[in-house]
Amino acid sequence: MKHFFTSGQLRFIAITIVCMVMSYAGMGQKIFTPASNNNIAGGSTYCQNVTASVLTYTYNTCNTGSGSSVGTFITIKWYKNSVNSTTGGTLVSTTIVRSALTATGSSNYQPSTSVVGTLYYYCIITWTDAGTCNPSGSVTSTTVAVTVNTTPDVITGSTTGCVGTSSTLYNTVPGGTWSSSSTSIATISASGSVNAVAAGSTTITYAIGSCRSTTPFTVVSTPAAITGTNTVCENAVTLFNTSNTGGTWTSANAAVATVDASSPVNVTGVSAGTTTISYVISPTCYATRSVTVNTAPATITGASAACTGTTTSLANTVAG
Repeated sequence: MKHFFTSGQLRFIAITIVCMVMSYAGMGQKIFTPASNNNIAGGSTYCQNVTASVLTYTYNTCNTGSGSSVGTFITIKWYKNSVNSTTGGTLVSTTIVRSALTATGSSNYQPSTSVVGTLYYYCIITWTDAGTCNPSGSVTSTTVAVTVNTTPDVITGSTTGCVGTSSTLYNTVPGGTWSSSSTSIATISASGSVNAVAAGSTTITYAIGSCRSTTPFTVVSTPAAITGTNTVCENAVTLFNTSNTGGTWTSANAAVATVDASSPVNVTGVSAGTTTISYVISPTCYATRSVTVNTAPATITGASAACTGTTTSLANTVAG
């Protein structure tokens, strides 16, 4: 026996099928999808190998449907580029997450600072889920620049000078700029030549962009003269002294005379000759005094007694 449906029954069946299809398609959900760019931030200038701040891309969302909220699965890709463009970059990061369920969502990426130069970073988000409010399937950020400067090396060279003298400081990394925090104490040229102006201290800086290396530089007054007897016999000691402090005593020829670390300094005659004793505060700041070492006389020979009115001879093997 054939069964025929009435028009009302057929309408009910059709509505039921549509509702089932709609439910299956997720129409009972509120689906969130990226909609447009909001902001990309975090670009800055850094010194090489210093930890950079995180880059943050913020995107706006839209939603469609009603019911429980769910985010579309999105693929987030970060790129770096040597030119300021959002095409042709090198992929540096890929993550797959669900879209944010709020008005905006975000993605973070921390750039490397190991390579000197400027790179432009951007983010592209794509998705393929059906039923979204943004059928374009992708949003692309603008670019943000991250600049990495070379970090200067440690400054080398003498960091003490006498008033009126010049010395040179060095840095192995080229392209930097020298400066002095107090030019009334010392000035420094583009080549690193320091001119000591007045007694005191200043800070010398070598900078490449925002990256810098510093060192204190001390200017002292011209050393006072060295005092003391400047002749001594072999194996004997004479004292040299100075009112200066912070320096080191040296002998130009330790085979003639030696010095110790005391102050006043003990100058010991070693062998006949002349040498220079110096009190050195820095390579350009020192005082000097010569010392002559005489040969020690030998033992006197001859009669050690004589009668009144007689003559006797004494002798020494060392001439002079």
